[in-house]
Amino acid sequence: MIVFDGTYRWNPSGKRSGRRRNWDLCCDLRVIDLTTAIPEVVHLRRFLVVANWIRPALTTSSIAETLGKRIFRDFHLNSRNVLWIETDWDHPEKLLAASFHPVAGPYEETDYEIRWREAMPNEKELVDAFLPKGWFLAYRTRPR
Repeated sequence: MIVFDGTYRWNPSGKRSGRRRNWDLCCDLRVIDLTTAIPEVVHLRRFLVVANWIRPALTTSSIAETLGKRIFRDFHLNSRNVLWIETDWDHPEKLLAASFHPVAGPYEETDYEIRWREAMPNEKELVDAFLPKGWFLAYRTRPR
């Protein structure tokens, strides 16, 4: 079951606005509950989160580093139950999987240390099953 499929935006001011600003952080995001999408399989990670920058961000960091904590909060996800997949803006052919390790943050807030590895073949197949061809291409070059 697809929990979310669309453009995820974070407005730094915290206010919702009808206008889109150039400095808003935004990405294509798909959150899938694997237990309902493929119920006949026991999954080690319940949710598949696939993220892709729509345009290069103002930072050089990944979506996981920039928006991961907010996405976990907004969709009520536990980092231990998430398979997070994204790609480097410069290398769309290479899928990376992130693992989030909680560390103590300021003000009793949880931060995460993120470790990256190349996605395994079975993880790539799982992603391919839920994404249209060309999903990781740059926004302007995607087939419409």
